[in-house]
Amino acid sequence: MSPRPIRLLPSLSSPGIRFAVARAVVRRSTLLRGLVIILGASSLGAGCGSHTRISVDSGSGSGGARADAAPDVAADIAAAVDHGAPISDTDAPTSVDTGPKSCATTAACASGQVCLGGICQSDPCASAGAAACGADKTCRAACVPIVDRCAGVTCQNNQTCVDGTCVAGCFVVPCAGVTCASGKHCDAGTGKCVDLTACDGQCPTGTACNLTCAAPSACAGVKCAAGQTCAAGRCLDDPCAAVTCAPGSVCNGGTCVDTCACSGSCGANGRCVQGSCQCTPSCPADGSKAGMSDGCKGTCPCSSGAKLYNGACCKPQCPTDSSCGGSDGCGGTC
Repeated sequence: MSPRPIRLLPSLSSPGIRFAVARAVVRRSTLLRGLVIILGASSLGAGCGSHTRISVDSGSGSGGARADAAPDVAADIAAAVDHGAPISDTDAPTSVDTGPKSCATTAACASGQVCLGGICQSDPCASAGAAACGADKTCRAACVPIVDRCAGVTCQNNQTCVDGTCVAGCFVVPCAGVTCASGKHCDAGTGKCVDLTACDGQCPTGTACNLTCAAPSACAGVKCAAGQTCAAGRCLDDPCAAVTCAPGSVCNGGTCVDTCACSGSCGANGRCVQGSCQCTPSCPADGSKAGMSDGCKGTCPCSSGAKLYNGACCKPQCPTDSSCGGSDGCGGTC
């Protein structure tokens, strides 16, 4: 079947009209299999004498477009061009909404917004009101973990799981292995479960918006010169300002320190953390392993009221009359 002429339209070289064509075509639920745009030989500068002819092959069979779809599309375009306000280049979309802006600090966000959960969003403290903290404290919103994101994560030697990701270095993570009840979260500073003060911020999966009240920072608004840092409201020389350490090391007093290096062995159950040995003894409460290694270069103690004697736990026995000087049966005297 030969293409069926629809109508003559002004030149479609304008981006605004091209947008109208696209909008009209997309609006149709039926796929126009044979939309053919034949641009006239004249350029855009040729004026009104330049025309474009749009032809549609209606096709046949299940894959073809409806025969009556073409007039509807042409009508959409014609209405946009011939009626109402003319389409100009400014009618075409100039930007695409990509959602909330990513951020690392609040300085990257617009006025009235904070960087929370990695995106710029309205400050939850503003909706909470000034009464949330009182006049002498500052409200702060943060996304806090409500699940142990390192549960089931195994890192290589000299790595530490932090917030679900293995990072180079041996660091203290107080909340590792801590599970809190509903309505609570683990305080990253103490490793203890504390009440959650919920807020309306958007936070990533596994975290929740939490409000805290803190005394205003003495360094708020303080700007220090290069090579200095603010401490307690004063600018002090920073010996680490120009120091760059390798992954897994931290700068201390101007010197890079390997967080996984300790002066000696930390024992079978120990681990070097930030340059110091940390070890949790492995000893049953019933004293059944008394005198045996606790895995931390020590020995397991006896249960309460007993002491180690001849390689075994012994409970001292003394006369009930409180007489003194006799043997307690465990190598001591009463």
